[in-house]
This record gives sequence, structure tokens and C-alpha cells, in this order.
Amino acid sequence: MKFAIISLGKLGQTLAVSLTKIGHEILGIDGNPQNIDAVKHDIHTAMLLDSTDEEAVSALSLEKLDGVFVAYSKDFGRSVETVAILKKLGVKNIIARSISVIHTTVLQSIGIEKIMEPEYDYAVNYVLKMISGGHYQDRLTLSPMHEIFIVDVPKSMVGEKILGINFDSSFHLHFVALRKKIKTRNLIGMQQIQYEIVEHIAEDTTLEDGDSIVFLGQMEHLKIFRNM
Repeated sequence: MKFAIISLGKLGQTLAVSLTKIGHEILGIDGNPQNIDAVKHDIHTAMLLDSTDEEAVSALSLEKLDGVFVAYSKDFGRSVETVAILKKLGVKNIIARSISVIHTTVLQSIGIEKIMEPEYDYAVNYVLKMISGGHYQDRLTLSPMHEIFIVDVPKSMVGEKILGINFDSSFHLHFVALRKKIKTRNLIGMQQIQYEIVEHIAEDTTLEDGDSIVFLGQMEHLKIFRNM
């Protein structure tokens, strides 16, 4: 797939290089020569260009790409102006970084649905690790009141039968799935970790050290794991 990444700061560079490594064709765009130099040998194309110059941007035919990331980390005005130009040019898949609540509101008001909030995500993930006693692994936000959490099985639960634990009444968390850590070796013999979901929970299915549980619930209810 082909993507453009506008603004090659720390986030933009990471996106550009990471997407290139997994096989995507990346056009990196930035108005700072130093940022261009930082990635020009690691991605398909790096272009020095002002993303608020509508004529220059229109010449790139970005609407033909699979998506455009707008990754400005500080310049609120330049971010919004760039997004507005992309919308005007008919770019359908725009993923924009937000740097504040107001920025998010403005982006949403001009029709941007895919919004990255890395600072917010980092802060929330840090809080979740604290309130879960370090058991938290990952999350997926479904709505303001509903999230999917992946949580390590606490040591105190190892050996317990899953069907014998009433997660809803005890922890206000709805059990979704059990995920097991599987150690395998790749083609050159190096050990690697993979995960598999236990599709059928039987009466004798027990929690083991290294397992993780997938829950549907609310953030504050994870604090129960601090004392497990």
C-alpha cells in the first residue's frame, strides 16, 4: 500500500520507517531539511515541501494514495490548514495527530474521524499499569464507557478454574477470552513468543502463569488487580 506522512518529527519518522519495514511504500513530506535527511535513506521518497502550499500539495496527487498521515506535534494551525487542503483535494483516508482537546474538536468538525493522540494514549497506559498493579498489557477503546483490556493473570489466580470465577460480580469486568503465551522457534532457531486464544472454555480450564485475560469493562475497575 502507498501512504504519505506529512511532518517527519519523531512520530512521523517512526511511522514512516516502521511502515516501510513491513512493506508499504512511503512518501515523507516535511518543510525541514534536517527531518528529510533523517529518513531519506530509509523510506521510498522524502520530499522537502510546505504542506500549507495548496498548489504544491495538489501536484502530488495524494488523493490516489491509500492514506495520508498528518503528524504535526506542535503547530496546531499548520496541522488544521494541511488537513483542510487535503479534504479540499479529495483525500479520503486522512489520519491526523491531535495535540489537544481543542485540536481534536476542530479536526472532528471538519470531518476527520481517524485521530491519533499519542500523548493521551501514553498517559492513560501509564495510569492503567499503575492502577492494575502492573498487570495491564493493552487496551482498545470501543466507546467513552467501554474498553477492551488485556490483563496478565495475577499470581493469586494461577491454578483457578475460569468458570469458577465470577468476574462480573467480583470485579465488574466481563470476561471475553483467555490468551495463552506460546513459545516457538523461528526458521533460524531463535525463540519467540506468540499468543493464541483459547476458543472453548471447559469446566477444567485453569489459569496458568503467563496467561492473560481479555476483559470488557471500565478503567477504574482494573484497580482491583493491584491487591490480587
